[in-house]
Amino acid sequence: MNRMKLLNKISTVGALDFATESNFGFGYQQLSRVDESQLRPPKPQGTDPFVTFVLELIGQFVEGDTGPYRQYFSDVSSELQSLQSYLFQLTPNGRKPQLDLLNKDKYIIRPSHPNLLLSATATSGNAKQGVGESLNIQSAKDSANLKEEQFGMFEFLGKLIGMCLRTGVKLNLSLPAFVWKPLVGLKCDRKDLYEIDTALCKVLDEIWNYPIEKKQDFENDFKETFMTTLSDMTLVELKPNGSEIPVTFENRREYVSLVYQARLNEHVPHIECIRRGIHKIVPTQILSLFTWQELERLICGVPDINVNLLRRHTVYDKSIDSNSEYIEWFWEILNEFSPENKRKFIRFTWAQERLPNDDEEFARLRLRFLIKPVIKTSANPDQQLPKAHTCFFHLELPKYSSKEVMRERLLLAITESLSMNADEPGRDDLNQTIQPEEVD
Repeated sequence: MNRMKLLNKISTVGALDFATESNFGFGYQQLSRVDESQLRPPKPQGTDPFVTFVLELIGQFVEGDTGPYRQYFSDVSSELQSLQSYLFQLTPNGRKPQLDLLNKDKYIIRPSHPNLLLSATATSGNAKQGVGESLNIQSAKDSANLKEEQFGMFEFLGKLIGMCLRTGVKLNLSLPAFVWKPLVGLKCDRKDLYEIDTALCKVLDEIWNYPIEKKQDFENDFKETFMTTLSDMTLVELKPNGSEIPVTFENRREYVSLVYQARLNEHVPHIECIRRGIHKIVPTQILSLFTWQELERLICGVPDINVNLLRRHTVYDKSIDSNSEYIEWFWEILNEFSPENKRKFIRFTWAQERLPNDDEEFARLRLRFLIKPVIKTSANPDQQLPKAHTCFFHLELPKYSSKEVMRERLLLAITESLSMNADEPGRDDLNQTIQPEEVD
């Protein structure tokens, strides 16, 4: 797999085929041909890597299998939450950056394949409701094929989630209760919809509670029919021939109930595809044993990096004194990093943005973080960058002359690297000696 080429494609502006031109799409195409029994490996003994598949990266030299495996899940997480994604989209609340709303940074399932949304502008009878803002023109044949493709990708996502549950790798997904609850068999309700589309719920409440004394105003102002738009602006009928049935004061509550029903169930078939994919890796019966919050933690981990937890599971090369000044600098710097830079550091050293959730999970994964001296020494350590071995969760940390130099070098290392070439003989992407003119 040419990981860097696919990452460059996903970051470009313009349309691409997510099913073939992304890391997610590459895995979908390749692993869909593999018998599911091969995706359920037994847990290995000792320190052997626990991975479901092995990645061969084109143009990148990496030692070991676990680093690329974890990195794949990190890359896929970013792709699924990009503008190019066929599976997820920002919540409707997130499309209103000027307002202080819940879940503005979270993603929900796309009800329709984006290629089905050949939209033409239409006039809405009620602008503040946002109903009828686009019309979808599509051929029935293409619609069936694209729906099948999208459902296939959701099933593959389910397989990846099953691999998370089986091998302990994480998907860094930012999803609301609206997505997690049905995965554990719970129904979504108005509160869940309100938390992702507050404006819609407020308008529906206004329609439901419209006072009888203003009936004539309602009839004069509200010119909608029994149609609504889903979260991706797909226009749907709420009942047979709904486009020809006007909403009146008398039937307004039926209309509101049907809009809620449509929006609360728009992702039900997609959730079933995800659950079907999970079941091919682990029994879906286990999902009902968890709350939706527990399932989210198992699959995604905790966004905040607990430095004290990491320190408890850190070991040092025998040549390093764990109480030395430069080791204390390191932990002070890591604690002082912003949440984003802490996640970047974990991704740099481990190819994931989230740590195991607690001491128990560290123990279950037999995971420890090793700090060791730089193998390729320089006359001046300040001219070197830290080097990470993501397969093993190892960090080569030069013995810098000051805390500030260490901070600068760590920040440069964690912010400038997307490749995984640190293991290549004769090439040190993040361990290159810095030329004097490049030193601040």
